[in-house]
Amino acid sequence: MQAQLSITKGWPKALGASLLSLLGTCFPVAVAATPFNNCPADTFLAKASLGDSAHDIYIVNLFTGDETEVGSNITDASNTPYLINGIGYNPTDDYIYGYDIGNQNGHVLRLDSNYQITDLGAITGLPTGAFNVGDVNQNGDLYLYHQDRTSFYVVNVDSNSADFLDLVNTVPIPSSPDFSDWGFNPLDDQLYTIEKVTGNLLRINPDTGTIENLGATGLPDGSYGAVYFDGTGAFYVSNNATGILYRIDISDPAALSSSQPIDPATQIVPLSTGRPASRNDGARCAIAPLPIDFGDAPDTGTGAGPGNYQTLGDDGGAFHGVDYATFLGSGVTIDFDGFSNGIDNNNNATDDGNDDGIQLNGTSLQGQNLAIGNTVNLNVVTTGNGVLNGWIDWDRDGTFSAGEQIALDDSVASGTLSVTIPAGATAGTTYARFRYSSQAGLSATSGAPDGEVEDYQVEIVEVVSGDKPNVLLVKRITAINNNTLTTDNRSLASYTDDPTNDYDDNYIAPVSDPTNPAYDPANADPLETNQWPTVNGTPSSDPLLNGATNGGNVSPDDEIEYTIYFLSSGDAAATDVVFCDYVPSFTSFVPNAYNGNAQSSGGIGGNDLSIKLFLNGTTEHHTGANDGDSAIYFEPGIDPASRFPNIDCDGDGNGINANPNGAVVVNLGDLPNASTNAVGAYGYVQFRARVN
Repeated sequence: MQAQLSITKGWPKALGASLLSLLGTCFPVAVAATPFNNCPADTFLAKASLGDSAHDIYIVNLFTGDETEVGSNITDASNTPYLINGIGYNPTDDYIYGYDIGNQNGHVLRLDSNYQITDLGAITGLPTGAFNVGDVNQNGDLYLYHQDRTSFYVVNVDSNSADFLDLVNTVPIPSSPDFSDWGFNPLDDQLYTIEKVTGNLLRINPDTGTIENLGATGLPDGSYGAVYFDGTGAFYVSNNATGILYRIDISDPAALSSSQPIDPATQIVPLSTGRPASRNDGARCAIAPLPIDFGDAPDTGTGAGPGNYQTLGDDGGAFHGVDYATFLGSGVTIDFDGFSNGIDNNNNATDDGNDDGIQLNGTSLQGQNLAIGNTVNLNVVTTGNGVLNGWIDWDRDGTFSAGEQIALDDSVASGTLSVTIPAGATAGTTYARFRYSSQAGLSATSGAPDGEVEDYQVEIVEVVSGDKPNVLLVKRITAINNNTLTTDNRSLASYTDDPTNDYDDNYIAPVSDPTNPAYDPANADPLETNQWPTVNGTPSSDPLLNGATNGGNVSPDDEIEYTIYFLSSGDAAATDVVFCDYVPSFTSFVPNAYNGNAQSSGGIGGNDLSIKLFLNGTTEHHTGANDGDSAIYFEPGIDPASRFPNIDCDGDGNGINANPNGAVVVNLGDLPNASTNAVGAYGYVQFRARVN
């Protein structure tokens, strides 16, 4: 009898159980192999511990030694684990190629951007056994050095070539050198390595196997199992036992030979400390520049000295890894070394065009004068989360010392850095260095994982004999009953230069001293108002002086706002500036004129706000109480000299201030001169009085 087979929901009943059990089984999903981004600047490290059946893949930050795991226990599409060694980055197709060191079966492996292995099979003519040294040249040839140390083998791994996966050359190598990895210098297409026992730097001709000893590096002996080049010819080698990574300058390979060996003192520097490793190998696209930013102050010799700053990499110069997310100013550029490939074209720190993060008076700090004794406000422009450290070499000895640090892990949240040029500064050309990074505690030298370093040439100038401070004060009515229009529709907020307008007082006496016998009114200095800051940059229009001296008719209970503008217009900074203004007769001081605004720091909380102060680009509101802050109101009959012994409110010079109707006293501290720092030199004080 023929068996009958019934169908249930599309599956034969007799097969249903077994097939459905398979449906619950997870199979590895094959991910299409994809190359890396076109020649990335990433540095790749394959690393495994003794007993591991597969390598892990890391991206290494060469500046810090930090390792970020990107591929764990690498496998192929069928989940078979692999150990890969002798790896190199292939710029012809953007894959990493290496040898199956786990099976030692003569197979070449390919690693893709998903960190998945493709076994490309056995290479005809390639011996089995261990190949733990390898790299790929710019033509797509994988150079594998056999552990028997008699020959190296060249396999074409250019997937676009007709010779793909062919063994294209076998090169005998003399003297059986012992080393753990090698790399192609993109500048001369030669192989470089560190010999294990001697620590010598070797250059190997990839066509003939000829070895040239380029001298002792002075590095600790042992295995350097992960080495890398960048597009500038810098050679990075990692000591397996210590994890210390060194940077060797081979940017001029023609200058090195057995008779002109490497100079460890100037051409080799420890770069960072990573993790000790074994069974490791490294790869990176050698033609990619390593993203580093250096400074550009001059560096004319080892160490520091006048006009000679530690800027170059081999002199311990400051450098930052570039992440394009943390920087000063408008952007950051990649450098091979300090000041434009090691050559300061102008010896004045102008080689990096992106050094624009530190500004003075709206322009770059580069080339600006800093007058001894003055205080300047530097504008700091940043991108990303970081802190600012900065130095100015005040004594011009070539060292950014601890005592010369002007910013210490400053968050620069305000965007302003206030700097006083010390009295002991040495006049002449000097340099400033600023470093912005997420890493705090940076010194003026050495590396940082991100951010930017900017150097500036500045000129320290003496305050020459005859230079003197001068503070201009102008008092005006700026509002009546909170309005800027008077009853006859004249605007208190407008500026005119009209001596016939009785509301306007901009036409005031010249700065020249009329008591001087040589005083000539016809050839006097410009008007004082010409020195005030402007709104649009044109001195003849819209200076920041508003209001009028004549407010027109007012009535009892009208409220008048008085504004006293100040400007440090002299040739030098004005120090310890305190001014006093009597409340006009027939009016009463308004103690709560600015309630509803934020109170300045340092005052007594909960009190009325009676005085508004605009100083150094910041608005503050004060109680007027004698509580130690910047603005104080003294009630009628109380002498302000009780708090400020040298103040002379009534100008009679006797040291006693009658104060018949109340006085407003403001301590402005030190004011820089306007030509050095217009923002810090200008400001105003406001208070209000009610007509009796």
